[in-house]
Amino acid sequence: MAINKKNLIDKVASETNENKKVVEEIFNSIFLHLGKTIKNEKKVIVPGFGVFKIVERKARTGINPRTREKIEIAESISVRFKPAKTFKEDLQ
Repeated sequence: MAINKKNLIDKVASETNENKKVVEEIFNSIFLHLGKTIKNEKKVIVPGFGVFKIVERKARTGINPRTREKIEIAESISVRFKPAKTFKEDLQ
């Protein structure tokens, strides 16, 4: 089951006995600054959770799976997440 932003805010507010509006402001601020930092610094390390980093994909030739025609795929920039060792161990 996936959890959405509202449900996550509700859970944190419940566990911390904090107002949902305050938790939402903190949540929004964290992700705003996380995004800005990834963009500017290319990498964000959250100890015990993982690493977010920008990866650049070079242009390449691919194949359209429907038509089997060769297509050119443009270069792109994406964010990759690598979970921390302790986080991965907690998943098992």
